[in-house]
Amino acid sequence: MGIWAIGDVQGCFAELEQLLFEIDFNKNSDQVWFCGDLLGKGPDSEKVLELIQSLETSAIVVLGNHDLNFLALCHGGGERSKDDRLDTLLSSPKREQHCNWLRKQKIFHYDPELHMALVHAGVDWQWSLQDCRRLAHELEELLRSDSYATILPLCYGDQPLTWHESLSFLDRTRCLINVFTRLRCYNQQLQYELLYNKDEDAPGLIPWFQIPERKMIHTPIVFGHWSRLRQKKWHNAHNLDYSCVYGGELFALRLDEHATARVKCRR
Repeated sequence: MGIWAIGDVQGCFAELEQLLFEIDFNKNSDQVWFCGDLLGKGPDSEKVLELIQSLETSAIVVLGNHDLNFLALCHGGGERSKDDRLDTLLSSPKREQHCNWLRKQKIFHYDPELHMALVHAGVDWQWSLQDCRRLAHELEELLRSDSYATILPLCYGDQPLTWHESLSFLDRTRCLINVFTRLRCYNQQLQYELLYNKDEDAPGLIPWFQIPERKMIHTPIVFGHWSRLRQKKWHNAHNLDYSCVYGGELFALRLDEHATARVKCRR
């Protein structure tokens, strides 16, 4: 059995299909972790969703900001980006089926045998592994509830700038979404800087995985979301986003032994 993790696919179906071929993936014996942003700016988001759904229980998926945005767009919220390519997916006769499948996916995943975690963007420096699992479950339960279509469109915004347990319901939900699917950096006051998207060397900013007091520092974690990182691996943190949708590569990391695979963008 091989266990692989794959970076942000963003609708790049041809590259995903080729990468699964390159790693000789067998859904009957192997497992693949997807770190979110399955859909978005690439040309074939619906094909990507259909392929990953066909992998059934051999695929472990955590949701990214583009995936949640699609869910919000389906219910009158969300924000259309000028370079997203979601028209086919939004007008698909299978749209509701795709929404229901996405809603059942995870926000955070931890494998106790591998002692390894998976998230799209990051985790708050204050959160232990137990906190991450508890808070992700809280958000997952909301997405699976009947009220998600009303609540999700209300959860857009960059506030609050820090986490604490006493936040109001909407602030709490927004904060969980922002940390798990958008976080890259903190400022010197340890407040979120959610709009920063360049490399890791910005003066005055600290990448989430470089906070010395981070409670999950001893748990290996793989993530995506930050394609402009020049260095991809730090102590117990490995970024899988190799910027495929922008002309880079779709990257895979084998988690149960040391191996990597990559496919260059075909466009």
